Amino acid sequence: ARTMAEVNESGHPKKDVVVCKGYTPKDGKDGWFEMLHDDGRADVGKEVGHSIDFRDRGTVLSVKSGTTIGKLHPPEPGVPGRDVFGLVIPAHDGKAVVVNLGENVEADERGQTFTATDNGMVFYAQGTLAVTDVYQTKGDVDMSTGNIDVEKGAVHVRGAILSGFSVTSPRNVLVDEVIENANVEAAGNIEVRGGILMDKGGLIKAGTNISAMFAQNATIEAANNVDIAHEVSNCIVYTGNKMLAYRGRGKVFGSTIRCTEGMIANEVGSDLGVETVIFLGQERAFQEEDV
Repeated sequence: ARTMAEVNESGHPKKDVVVCKGYTPKDGKDGWFEMLHDDGRADVGKEVGHSIDFRDRGTVLSVKSGTTIGKLHPPEPGVPGRDVFGLVIPAHDGKAVVVNLGENVEADERGQTFTATDNGMVFYAQGTLAVTDVYQTKGDVDMSTGNIDVEKGAVHVRGAILSGFSVTSPRNVLVDEVIENANVEAAGNIEVRGGILMDKGGLIKAGTNISAMFAQNATIEAANNVDIAHEVSNCIVYTGNKMLAYRGRGKVFGSTIRCTEGMIANEVGSDLGVETVIFLGQERAFQEEDV
């Protein structure tokens, strides 16, 4: 009205005048889940000097029972707009995110704050939040995962451990497929459902038992038993108890075996004359303490 009055008074047209105005609707922000626990792992690799070790991602840290591990942020409502005629233009509200409770996790009354009910590692995948004492891979240990090193708990590799990588656990390690030229160390058992294949180095070391279907060119060390079902070829084996090879073909050849309590195998040595060396009994270092 003021602009029209000014034009009528002056008799001259006026440019760039807003005659009418609308407002664009603003959609609400979707809800989102915020992880409050940092597991200590790097996404790409760790810096070593002036370079980056892409295999080293750090140690997977655990949480204690009672720790708040996550928070759910609710969606925000949309803000309606208006067209030039004053009619309302509706806006879309944000979508809610649903967090499913996995093992050892509880939510508050509003379902927005999540707490660990036991000690363990925190995982959030496919909308489920869980605390568990087993670190599980989706497949192989390779460049997508980096080396696996857990502060507490066991490791389950749902694939193979590829050459050049390592897996370390203060408990047990289970490998569904094979171990290539890798370093695997556990304070408990190491179970390999496939075999152990090493032609370019690597070490398998357990605080208790090691078992696999076969082992080739491997260095294996167990404080208790080493149990290989089918074939031990060109290996170096140290066992604080027994070397076992009888569940399958049970062939041991071209290897050096050091076992404290004895050895049970279906076949030792080879018709081709490949040297196979068996050391039985404790060495002095394990017989008595130095005085």
